[in-house]
Amino acid sequence: TDDIEVERCSIYNQSVLAKNPLTGARIKNTTGKHLLQGPITVIDGNNYAGDAQIDNLPPGQERLLSYGIDLQMTVDATKHKQDQSLLTGKIVKGVLILHHKNIDEQTYLADNKADADKTLVIEQPRLANWKLIEGDTKPIETTDTLYRYKGNVAAGKQSKLTVRQEFVTDQAVAILNT
Repeated sequence: TDDIEVERCSIYNQSVLAKNPLTGARIKNTTGKHLLQGPITVIDGNNYAGDAQIDNLPPGQERLLSYGIDLQMTVDATKHKQDQSLLTGKIVKGVLILHHKNIDEQTYLADNKADADKTLVIEQPRLANWKLIEGDTKPIETTDTLYRYKGNVAAGKQSKLTVRQEFVTDQAVAILNT
């Protein structure tokens, strides 16, 4: 019966739905009590908004909760680019050592068709052994498998986010005299 802290948001993950984010909320357990896992019915105003499942939520912790599909917003994540470039090359004791840089760039274009501003959380896959190239927008949260970015998309407007990750490798090639 205690109140909890709730922030309404749309949650986009390309592997869940390619075009639309999910309707959701970031909830924080401010009750001082342990909230047990189980089903939740979401009421928005006086209207039924959807159902969700939540894991155990200890006091002070936060969770993202999704309970529907946000049909008022679309996200275009088709602009994806991977580049590889040779940085340096040197010969040491008959071995050619090449130093490569790989760049993975993902661009998200969100289009809010609603009459009100919306908060959008974008979940970007975190590539194993790759390093995030931080630009103007920094993730609000990093997990083992995701970067989460949060931004506001104005009513009737579009918003763009580009995430870049890099991986630097060395390649050794033996030079043989024949």
